[in-house]
Amino acid sequence: MTDTKIMNFDYKENVQMREPLPKLRLVINFLLMLEVLLGIAIILVAACYQSILGSFMVQVDRKMLAAKFFNTYLLGFQLIASYICSVSMWRRVWKRRYSQTIEILLSVWLFFCFLIVLCGMGTVWSLVNSSDALENTAEIMLFYGIDLYYMMPEWKLLWDQLQYSQECCGVHGYEDWAHANWMPKEYSSLGQGRFGSTIRPRTKRSIDNYAAYDYDQCEEVPTECTEPTVTTTPAPRPTTTAQPAQCATTIQAAQQSNEGQTLAPYACCKHESTTCYQNYMPRSENSPIPHLNLTDINVGGCLAVFSTYMYLMLNILLVLMLIAIAVDLMICCLTKYLMFVSAKDCHLENKEPYYDDAGNALVIVRCPPNVKCITMEEQASRFSSDEYNTFVDLDVNNCCCENLSTTNLAGENARNSRKKGNYILH
Repeated sequence: MTDTKIMNFDYKENVQMREPLPKLRLVINFLLMLEVLLGIAIILVAACYQSILGSFMVQVDRKMLAAKFFNTYLLGFQLIASYICSVSMWRRVWKRRYSQTIEILLSVWLFFCFLIVLCGMGTVWSLVNSSDALENTAEIMLFYGIDLYYMMPEWKLLWDQLQYSQECCGVHGYEDWAHANWMPKEYSSLGQGRFGSTIRPRTKRSIDNYAAYDYDQCEEVPTECTEPTVTTTPAPRPTTTAQPAQCATTIQAAQQSNEGQTLAPYACCKHESTTCYQNYMPRSENSPIPHLNLTDINVGGCLAVFSTYMYLMLNILLVLMLIAIAVDLMICCLTKYLMFVSAKDCHLENKEPYYDDAGNALVIVRCPPNVKCITMEEQASRFSSDEYNTFVDLDVNNCCCENLSTTNLAGENARNSRKKGNYILH
């Protein structure tokens, strides 16, 4: 009776995908979860970014700001949704043997990963190029809000809250309030003479919008040179710009006595000042508008605070996006390397057969869990003589072992040195 060697193979080890690098499965799972966390961080930073910058704008401009962050939110949701599903996909892929189906699945998955990389690069480009436009838009709207400070309650509330909370005054500085359209002309000229060209001129957008207002219908602010009057009809504009001698003398005296003082809303006052808030206190109609000491107010502009917040949040977002892109490329490279090694191993496994000590090709037969192959020598201890004769009388043609041997043996000496193995199915 011919001796036959049986090579026992673990079925589970054979069907699972091999890891070409140590702990590659853990590395890929860690990178996938890192991408999910980066997506969450990008959404949170963008929401915080939008909330802080939105505090410098009214409701209409906040909608414009939300549109600029649409690509950022989209990238964050893509990272979260794509890589959470990828964790579940890879968990199933590791349990299967590498095949053509797995190769197609991983190729499609790599394609979508590269799409996320391109989306991230586009988002970075959009944020970098929109930073200057966003800063210019904020500057225009803040100047626009100064001129509508006493005409639109929304702008008054925004400016008071902004200047008090951020401890700033005006757009570029406290001098911007001297050029407000509602400021009395003598104070506006006083500010122009004092600050000169340091104050930026009005923008064309604000000038076009201000033309729609009839400022003569507003109550005139009482000053030292004007009598407090309230009219129900528009007063005719003066035909000459020449000021009375008494008013000019008063303005010149005020200019000399108010050095180191300015006109600004009470929200510009420093928090620790105890005398700055007198301009917000009730006063008689004949009393002039009180001036504020420069030592009691915040002289820095609010646009500088806006720019600081904007570039800080922008840098954080750019760092998070670049890290996400780098991790995505790393995942793609590891996946491509895994596909290359697995395809090579699968090709060698199907091409080169196993041989016994005599150089004969061996056939690897994977049996189902309820079927076991045993040799003829093992029959004496397991079966009686009657059962053995029953197995011997079986027709060999009814067993598919011969066909399996014929199709799987390969090599130079396979055809000449092929041996028939005697197996009993149990």
